[in-house]
Amino acid sequence: MKGGEFYPLSVSKTYQNRGKNIRHRKNTKKINVVYGILQDSDGVLHFKSFRVTSFQALYFKLHLAKKKEFTCSYCNSTFKAYVNNKKDKPKECYFCGKDWD
Repeated sequence: MKGGEFYPLSVSKTYQNRGKNIRHRKNTKKINVVYGILQDSDGVLHFKSFRVTSFQALYFKLHLAKKKEFTCSYCNSTFKAYVNNKKDKPKECYFCGKDWD
């Protein structure tokens, strides 16, 4: 991913040539699609989806992001942030801008 950090939210299998009129024919190929949030260098969140292979889909399923609530020790404010792991913390507080220890 170029330009920032990507947080995958879900991985799903869908039909390759789908449209508004969903009519599934026999022998239609399926693809894996990753849906997630891309945080650019300015901190703005954007929704992003793209096609992946079967092996990449397994990787993204293992690294799905979770939304956790954090409390800043400096300004005592609580905010929610996306993290990929239980031990991960955001780089800085959203309100006061102080770095985490």
